[in-house]
Amino acid sequence: MVDTLNTFAPNAESRPFDTIQSLTLDFTVLWEEPTISSDSAFHRIPTNVTSLQLFLPAHNSLINPEHAPLHLTPQLLGNLTSFSICCDWNGGLQLTTALHECINVETLTIDFNDQLGCWYDSERFRTDGLLLPKVRTLTLKRASPPSSSIIGFLKTPSLEALNIQFSEFWNEGEEYSLAAMLHDFVYNRSRCSATFRSLYLGCFDMEGEELQFLLYSLPTITNLVLDHITTRYSSDDDVLFHLAPSGKEFLPNLESLKIKGLPPDWAEESSSLDHFLNARRSYRYSNGALVFEEPPDSLKELVLTFRRTRRLEYHELDSIASVESFRKDSGVLFHIGPLLS
Repeated sequence: MVDTLNTFAPNAESRPFDTIQSLTLDFTVLWEEPTISSDSAFHRIPTNVTSLQLFLPAHNSLINPEHAPLHLTPQLLGNLTSFSICCDWNGGLQLTTALHECINVETLTIDFNDQLGCWYDSERFRTDGLLLPKVRTLTLKRASPPSSSIIGFLKTPSLEALNIQFSEFWNEGEEYSLAAMLHDFVYNRSRCSATFRSLYLGCFDMEGEELQFLLYSLPTITNLVLDHITTRYSSDDDVLFHLAPSGKEFLPNLESLKIKGLPPDWAEESSSLDHFLNARRSYRYSNGALVFEEPPDSLKELVLTFRRTRRLEYHELDSIASVESFRKDSGVLFHIGPLLS
């Protein structure tokens, strides 16, 4: 694609690809970027493009990547409504400079490519922050604590959904408070609590008490996905157990909860599931029948998947009394079963 772009002059009147609106550029190897900005192939990207996916070569394939130019034009970046970039270049100045121009982006995805170090130069943006006024969905992929702290200088006042997938290679022994970081991001930096509704966390290990603190501080969320989240230093490593504290101020607006990758033995008995359901809508048993003591709450969907083992051939959690009653009386949609892959 870059070679094709380079065959046309910047001011060419007609090009066959000028009408495209979505563009993916995947650089698997180093390419030659000219020193003069106007000579760059990026300056020939059609102005109609509103969705751009950009995959840059890994930092270890470059020489001094912190100084490598990336001539994305302000006009191109300003026209984007969707921007996805995979970049682990040392220093990361190119990324932060590009984001500064993304004033109309609504969906932003940053893939850190398992880079575990603090690779970006954030000092120039930390004081004033980096304003992304229209971003509604922010996704961080293959992140580590240092790289995910990029949200410490992003301002997303219109944010509705935040997705953070951590790298499987990061050192879980690092001192890192995800709860404190997200609280500061939502309430102090972005001030988006009025619009924030959806949170996805993947491949993360944290204390059960910190998970509770994190969710207590996000009462507006309606959709929560915890994907292979484990709790450490706790008498109970069952994530669902920590989502059932007493008090109705805990996730009061939750409509959809999905927990993926529970331990295999979780499905052998129903205590944590019963505990969670009772916390959402208290009930008791009278003459062998389940009787609700409260009206239905906000919960409409519950998906629980556990890691498959040969020892556990089947489970009965989908048909226990509490699940059947919530399904019938509260209209909750349940899916409980082993991971399909």
